[in-house]
Amino acid sequence: MSSVSRLRRPLAAVTTLLLTLLGGRAATVQAADTSGIADPEVRACVDRALPKQTVRQRVTLQVVDTTGTMRESIGNLHWKRFADGLAKVLFIIEESGQYDGVGILMEERSKGEPNVFMYSPELGRDRRISSAALAGPLLGTDFSYEDFALLQHLAVTGDARRVEDADIDGHPAYVMETTPDEEVSSYSKVTTYIDKAWCLPVMTQFHAHNGSLYKELSIDREAVRQQGELWVPFHSTMVNHKQKSRTELLIDKLEIDIALDDSLFRPQRLRQGK
Repeated sequence: MSSVSRLRRPLAAVTTLLLTLLGGRAATVQAADTSGIADPEVRACVDRALPKQTVRQRVTLQVVDTTGTMRESIGNLHWKRFADGLAKVLFIIEESGQYDGVGILMEERSKGEPNVFMYSPELGRDRRISSAALAGPLLGTDFSYEDFALLQHLAVTGDARRVEDADIDGHPAYVMETTPDEEVSSYSKVTTYIDKAWCLPVMTQFHAHNGSLYKELSIDREAVRQQGELWVPFHSTMVNHKQKSRTELLIDKLEIDIALDDSLFRPQRLRQGK
């Protein structure tokens, strides 16, 4: 190592994005509502890749800047689909030089953007994140709050369509293009490449409003492992071409469709830091 110190449903890009963070087959419902994926072949593939109810995982985020310096944060992420069909995500940082005890709660809504709450030990209270702040960096990483919402399938998006298939590193992939609502998104287009064998999003490209490649999220094929009937990428990388930085996302532990109490997903839980 170099000087290392240590978005509303139901679109394919959103579904596959969240697969990456939630252990490959991310946990959005049905985990995820895939009814918006018009192409039946792609929809069936993605459906096979999804957990049904919950996910719990331990996540490490490593941010590497232009100097090669790394900052690391480790935390626990919980996701659950509730009886009303909407999901909630709780993410609490346990180990970090700057963000110890910081917690984020996202609540999917039937219409509009998700409710986002953040707790900081420094402030001693939780606060709601405004819509204007959703494009800002999440915990100093290359993921924005919008990206995180997209990953969890909690965000508002636009139209998606299947385009010509591609070959990614010698492996055939479906290609889906999403055009987000320009009034609420930082992106003009999101392109997702879904491996046909794994049904995993192996690469997702985020384009800025001027058409340039803004960010790129990819998985490490060597770090894909089978868990039950699902294939899980335990190492993903988000590259920010604008900032010339990257964030490595590593999953240390993953549990799928386990019992998670509803009380875990209340704003008050943020202050308990668990």
